Amino acid sequence: MPLDRPGAPLLITKSASTAQAAPGDAVQYRVTVENSDVLRSTGQITISDQLPGAMRLQTGTVRYNGELVAPTVAANGQDFSVEAAPLAPSENALLTYIAEVRQDAQPGDALNLASARDDRGTTSDTVDAIVSIVRDGISERFTLVGRITDGGCGTDPRTAAGVGNIRVMLQDGTYTVTDSDGRYHFEGLKPGLHVVQIDPSTFPADMAPVDCAQNTRSAGSNISRFVEGRGGALKRADFRARKVAPRDMKVAENFHKPEVLSDPEAAGAGRDWVTGEEPGIAWLFPEEEHNPRVKALRVAIKHHAGQRIELSVNGKAVNPLAFDGTKKSADGKVRISTWRGIEIEDRTNILTARVVDRDGKLVQQLERKVHYAGSPLHAELLKDRSILVADGVTRPVIAVRLTDRDGKPARNGMVGDFSVPAPYAPAIEIDAQQANQLAGLERGRPVWRVEGEQGIAYIELA
Repeated sequence: MPLDRPGAPLLITKSASTAQAAPGDAVQYRVTVENSDVLRSTGQITISDQLPGAMRLQTGTVRYNGELVAPTVAANGQDFSVEAAPLAPSENALLTYIAEVRQDAQPGDALNLASARDDRGTTSDTVDAIVSIVRDGISERFTLVGRITDGGCGTDPRTAAGVGNIRVMLQDGTYTVTDSDGRYHFEGLKPGLHVVQIDPSTFPADMAPVDCAQNTRSAGSNISRFVEGRGGALKRADFRARKVAPRDMKVAENFHKPEVLSDPEAAGAGRDWVTGEEPGIAWLFPEEEHNPRVKALRVAIKHHAGQRIELSVNGKAVNPLAFDGTKKSADGKVRISTWRGIEIEDRTNILTARVVDRDGKLVQQLERKVHYAGSPLHAELLKDRSILVADGVTRPVIAVRLTDRDGKPARNGMVGDFSVPAPYAPAIEIDAQQANQLAGLERGRPVWRVEGEQGIAYIELA
């Protein structure tokens, strides 16, 4: 009689990276095996997997705990197994691999089975993962078109004027806007039942939708229609509008981002330093509160004829090779010395300019502090620069000033992640979805971006 007590059963779970796949798509499977015994190790483990006929294993993608392994593949090309080392008490391991959907795969559910056993007779249950195979070609989608016309129910829609700039939506949030003739369309819709709806808040103040069809497709609604289509079909859903007493419409102020200087402009490149300047001694550039975008500066200082500038940064003399020369006015009374490519350090830099005469005698000393901002640590909502209106038509805009640990504005171009709770979403994602730019792609996190020298990021929502 055996003296060893039987081991606890192996636990196994399986999942797929997607619930739907089309021919040619790659699906990653994850199989987790766990030793449920808290005292005893397992024996040598064999993980068996049975792929559906619609899929083909990519043998070079099989990994066990991140390491490539060579599976034993059966003659049918679907069943395979992986030999693995014993698991310690309560230990688990992960098997991953990629299977490709065959080009001849038929629509339907593809069932994948997996189980595990060790050489001591301990086994696991058989688990499955289901992936729905869809043949997502143009013949499997349909198109919806329509028009919104004025004149109510008593006007022939073929001769009626169209109503433009009306938002038309589907039940999944996809939307479009009618053109000047009131026409709209949606392409690539999945077969089945859909709901198309117009947004009454986008109608002119003296106009409202009306239900002229009075059938089951409208279900008594002035603004929505049921549409059911099959692959390759062209469906139509029209809407009517009529004149009504003008209603009050609160229109939010249009949002316009402030213009942002280009990098050369912000760095003082291409400026005419002489024109319009009166004789004197002054620091022209960088200005007070200058927010450099890179760790290099351009400096421009005005002085009189017969004078020169001794420039230093943080007590260290500027490299003579950075001197760009001296410009003078037509009458010779205004002289401006310029430098470029002066290196600065993180945080506050102190620039000192000693204006000396021909004999080297100090005439005047100028000083300018320039802060090179670090990573943002603080955020402040700017209500006066935001559009805090959520009327379904206006896009809310949240203006946030970002500052570093010294309270100085973040640099232009700095980015970071943000998230928006439902029902709102980043406008950039909505725009991308409308353009079908994210179809089949894994969506990344939206980011804010500092625009300008004041450390302000504008977050546009939808």
